[in-house]
Amino acid sequence: TFIDILASAKKDKDGIKHADLDPIYITLVAPRGAGKTSLLATVISYINNNITKADGFTVSPCTETDGTRIAQFNSVLSARMQAGSFKFDSGVLRPDNELSKFDFELKFNVENEKTVLHQKFIVMDIPGGWISDNIAFPTEFTEHFHKSRILWIPIEAPALMEVDYKSESEMGHSANVLCIERVGEFIKEWAAIRNKEDEPCSANFAITKCETYHTQDDTKTKAAKCQLRFKDRYQEIINDIHKISNKIKMNYVPIETIGVVKIYDREWWCTEEGRSVLKADYKFTKQKVSPEISGVDALMSTVLEYCYTALDSRINNDIEVLNKVIADSWFPFKEKKMKEALLSFHKKIEPLKEKMLQLKQPTKFSLDYSIPL
Repeated sequence: TFIDILASAKKDKDGIKHADLDPIYITLVAPRGAGKTSLLATVISYINNNITKADGFTVSPCTETDGTRIAQFNSVLSARMQAGSFKFDSGVLRPDNELSKFDFELKFNVENEKTVLHQKFIVMDIPGGWISDNIAFPTEFTEHFHKSRILWIPIEAPALMEVDYKSESEMGHSANVLCIERVGEFIKEWAAIRNKEDEPCSANFAITKCETYHTQDDTKTKAAKCQLRFKDRYQEIINDIHKISNKIKMNYVPIETIGVVKIYDREWWCTEEGRSVLKADYKFTKQKVSPEISGVDALMSTVLEYCYTALDSRINNDIEVLNKVIADSWFPFKEKKMKEALLSFHKKIEPLKEKMLQLKQPTKFSLDYSIPL
């Protein structure tokens, strides 16, 4: 209960109580080359540029981040932006057969209570090679996956868009790169697990590398086509999830991790091992030192929503329990005091909830392109 959480809070040397809320688990599900690393780098950038600057919140450094991987991505991206162009091969063999995990923690400073609430998020990235090559998962991943209330499912936009639907060969290559059937199995397994739990949960299809179709010429037509192609490929999975559980929120969330690039050439080919690859050549449409990211706010809004709904539900549940005890007890003096303290605390976290709602406000990009499914 929330009362137990507050009772077990530890005081620091300044007399501030620190209470740990239950962690929220997030899992990334995607094959190799889908853009998981760039998505994680974008999320970290969003946290640093937005949440850490919001009054009343702080975000602790990631404690188990695959920091080298993220730092390397940012370094390579910076070099490519200065060079003006780069190539990307989706689906090629990469050293992505190890679990990658990072944590971030929101700290809510409750005014005049000398209390800090800690909400930890644990994000695990399934190695893309495990999905692409159908590798068995270790216990560490399975346990995390079963606890996850949020799925992030990166889907590479060029693998949807740079395909001639009249070409069986290109359609086959696209299917191999996207690994739709395998990814769908994971999502449906997760949906069955979540259906047994009475808590909010969501699956977010993050459309990565979508700059060519959202911020360039004729964007409305291309963005609509991208959405249609996504539905063409994934609608059956979406329908199956709705049948498994009506509790799960699903969203289509285009995300630009660079913002100023455009594909100007592409080629599908097959490796000697029989692996399908999309070779895309990108050019930067503007000279930028740092990327212009868009859409990740829609992805993070679910995270923020769970923060304040979790606080609400915990406190309201405790009040309901106390009301029952008070009604059934001859001398409910202690319980009445606890209820008064809880109601008082609830009022003091209202400003924090309002600030969370402000952080949840979507950008124009997200309003234009993100949709519920």
